Amino acid sequence: MSNRPLLLLVDDESSVHQALRRVFRSEPYEVRTAESAMAGLELFNTGLPIRAVISDYRMPIMNGVEFLKEVYDRSPETLRIVLSGFADRPILLAAVQEGRIYKYLPKPWDDELLRSTVRKGIEQTAPAWEKRQQIRNLLTENANLNKRAGSPQSGVADRADFVQRMIRMMTSADNDLDNQGPGILCVGSDGIILICNESASIWLKMTPQSLIGNPAQETLSPGLNGFIQELLTSEKLGSLYYQEGGISMRGMRLTYTNNDCSALIFI
Repeated sequence: MSNRPLLLLVDDESSVHQALRRVFRSEPYEVRTAESAMAGLELFNTGLPIRAVISDYRMPIMNGVEFLKEVYDRSPETLRIVLSGFADRPILLAAVQEGRIYKYLPKPWDDELLRSTVRKGIEQTAPAWEKRQQIRNLLTENANLNKRAGSPQSGVADRADFVQRMIRMMTSADNDLDNQGPGILCVGSDGIILICNESASIWLKMTPQSLIGNPAQETLSPGLNGFIQELLTSEKLGSLYYQEGGISMRGMRLTYTNNDCSALIFI
């Protein structure tokens, strides 16, 4: 895999693929194509780090807006652009306002406008992609720790220390977790809150002291508790996503060597 950002072009006409490839020939991207929305989703399902996707709107079985909504569910950091004729403009502008797509550009497109739109969008989403890679590194560190002898004990302090060592790798915090970074919430498989930093407590409107060591069921919202249970029981690899009160959260399951686990959430 090249280190260049991966750009996916989705259209059911090969002539459009060729035209778009010419547009980006001089740009620093690795370009792939798919001839249908389903073929495009198959590429996303492989875990490829697709930084941007450009899709036609009018495609059989699944249109461009439906396709890009599926893309968002799989990879919200991916830049999503749809191309279509003027007649579809009201539908596509509504999709932009709802956040399902980043930009709508009319066909025939302006080459330089398309290039600059992708360039700007990839620059804007770079921090989200950096965080995504840091989380992948965190999962790798967790897997490596799982291979070592001496799993964490069941006590809150021991398990919290175990998780904190992994979180520091992602947040680059040398001494503590309350350094203006992301909100961090961690709940053990027994439902006890192990970690809640200041950023998370501000959103939860409770002090860390009133949360840590207490049951999540008694302190957190039903929706957030449902998300925590999904994380603790899900067989999916990687991250899951949840929204509450307009706030997006990314969560993952951390499994220890003794088959115990925790739900780790970044707010």
